[in-house]
Amino acid sequence: ALAPLQRRQMQELRESRWDDDVTALMRQIQHECDLTADCPELKSVSPLRDAVVHFFRDLLDLHASPSRFLSRHNTGRLKEVHRAIAFFACAVLLGDIALFGSSRWDEKSWTDLVTGVLSGIPVWLALSMLLAVSLWLSWWLVGARAHFRKVLTNSLYQTGFLALLILFAFSIFITGVGVSKPTFVQDALALALDTPGAQRTERLLASFDDLGGPAPFVGLVLASLLLLDAVIWGMRAWGAHRVVLQKRRWHSAAALLVMFVMLGMSIAFPAWVGIVA
Repeated sequence: ALAPLQRRQMQELRESRWDDDVTALMRQIQHECDLTADCPELKSVSPLRDAVVHFFRDLLDLHASPSRFLSRHNTGRLKEVHRAIAFFACAVLLGDIALFGSSRWDEKSWTDLVTGVLSGIPVWLALSMLLAVSLWLSWWLVGARAHFRKVLTNSLYQTGFLALLILFAFSIFITGVGVSKPTFVQDALALALDTPGAQRTERLLASFDDLGGPAPFVGLVLASLLLLDAVIWGMRAWGAHRVVLQKRRWHSAAALLVMFVMLGMSIAFPAWVGIVA
């Protein structure tokens, strides 16, 4: 009967953030024991407002320890899904603003800017849903059924965080390239659209020869470091699924393998059909 107790040791109480951590612990106990809140700290708070107000704090906590953060903010409640959606939207919007802000604003109309910034949300949301469904199905196939709401919450936080890192990496690279050649992005897009597929890669690589100065190199190095951080964080974040879903390590390893196989097939089959056609 005491076996579940070993998985309830993830609530950290830090002196530097004592009030916030104790409040989080009280909320967790309230949820686990179905208690009625009598103190102001436990009164119902809008999850959307909470996610927006504490976005940057959540961003730092999620980067520092994804397992600890998700175990604290993902217990399967619907409010936590709403909070994850708000975090996801803020992260993608911030990344899109950085990406579109890396080129010249005076060359774009307000309509183009708003459309460009908002257009990233459906794309990343579709990727997040694909990841959530793949995760849920992979856990189910290895015999470790998981609550889809928990899997979806994890996927929204992780996809939003990775989207922010990736978009910031591209924005830094484009900024560095733009210092050397302001029209590089527009020229590269036009070249990609007008060049046949067999010559496209060669001509795109040749276009980098026109760049000069240290700015493109610095931008490339910083962007590479951010992408490397995204890869390392993604590997660390996988352990958060096992912690939140309270599964064993071999379940986690088997689910990861099954998920990669399913994602690989979902990408390889349409590519094979396109080649055959």
